Amino acid sequence: MGIENRKTSRHAFRRLLEVEPLRSRRDATQARALNVSLGGLCFEQGAPLSPNDELRIRVHDEAGTKLTLMARVRHATRVGAEIAGIELDPIWLIGVQFVGLTDSQEQQLTELVAEARARERSDVSET
Repeated sequence: MGIENRKTSRHAFRRLLEVEPLRSRRDATQARALNVSLGGLCFEQGAPLSPNDELRIRVHDEAGTKLTLMARVRHATRVGAEIAGIELDPIWLIGVQFVGLTDSQEQQLTELVAEARARERSDVSET
């Protein structure tokens, strides 16, 4: 593992995302968020991305509302699985940093992170 450069705390976050690479001919794909912070998020998907790729990420909530954020890929790590010697399709863990957020997006993101933090606390108190 590399040196941790995180400036804000990350929190478990399970939401459906729509990830659209900019400046490429690839279509938007669905991904699953794993954690979020005020600075970025980590998600998993079946296709690799390269560091510094620019993305448009749409975060979906239970009500169907979307929050659209611009981000830059900071790292992509291939993780795989194997069953009985057969390699399954790879999964990529993608870490992104948010860029160019408006005041409104920052406010919505702050609320999203607060919800994730509260959900973590309630999960811990229930155990």
